[in-house]
Amino acid sequence: MNKNKTLGLLCFFVFGHGLLQAAETGMHPPLLLASYTNHAAYMVDSNDKVVWKTDLPGFCQDAWLLDDGNVLVSGGNIVKVVRSDKSVVWQYTGPVGQSIEIHNCQPLPDGGVVFGEGGMSRILELDKNGKQVKEVKLPLKGTAHNQMRQVRKLGNGNYLVCAMGENNLYEFDPEGKIVRLLEGKEMKKQGLSWCCLHSADQLANGNLLVGGGYNSSLAEIDPSGKVVWNLTKEDVPEMGFNYAAGSQRLPNGTTVLAAYHGGVPVFAVSQDKKVLWTCRNPEIGKPSHVKVLSEKQMAAFLEAANRSAVSK
Repeated sequence: MNKNKTLGLLCFFVFGHGLLQAAETGMHPPLLLASYTNHAAYMVDSNDKVVWKTDLPGFCQDAWLLDDGNVLVSGGNIVKVVRSDKSVVWQYTGPVGQSIEIHNCQPLPDGGVVFGEGGMSRILELDKNGKQVKEVKLPLKGTAHNQMRQVRKLGNGNYLVCAMGENNLYEFDPEGKIVRLLEGKEMKKQGLSWCCLHSADQLANGNLLVGGGYNSSLAEIDPSGKVVWNLTKEDVPEMGFNYAAGSQRLPNGTTVLAAYHGGVPVFAVSQDKKVLWTCRNPEIGKPSHVKVLSEKQMAAFLEAANRSAVSK
């Protein structure tokens, strides 16, 4: 069995029961959300209640629950790892005197972290202690705010970069050379209208799931560049969907979207585009990224937070 299939089965067993329950009842699973407008990351339980929050100095665009129970998050000019009690394990801060915006981060298999630094037009990799181990300069246009949105390191060592200002999606090799380019103007020929291109994730099948930004759609694109699935505002008119930000495709085929400027901030759809559940808590502001958690992960995280609070 290959690595992707093994990972898919593991994720299915971890999330499966909770997701089936959510589909049957309209409840959503526990979520970790990056709130762009509130400059914070939130955990929201299946009752739509905020149960944890950590603040950032600027726009929060990415958040991950790590295997050790800590949270990796980016926002403003920083990337940090925080414990459940909100104490900081380590923090990276952009160069002093430079206009810097960091709109992404991603944990790596070796415990390190990768992110793209807007304003410096570069990708940085840090080790598990937050020490820089690699820099990749990129030939991107734009400002600190719009050079990059989501950045992801792929299994082959390349980097997937959403160049928001250009509305182009790049794949760079480990040295920063372009190996693939999806241009917004070309994708328009297939009905996509990228405006502030926001996110791109490689799926287990090798396709890309791409959030096109304002008045755009969430599209699945195959390796040849063909659109094979596309969620538009016309598909889910009841969601008030007008921005495709960060998303997650779950092992059972459910697609979860952070809709940012949409009427409903987070929602999930089936492959045939039926709405399965929504997250509507107004406390979360306008989230731009979402990660689905299991009930077990949420319980363990909150237990650790409670233990820390009692010990203090």
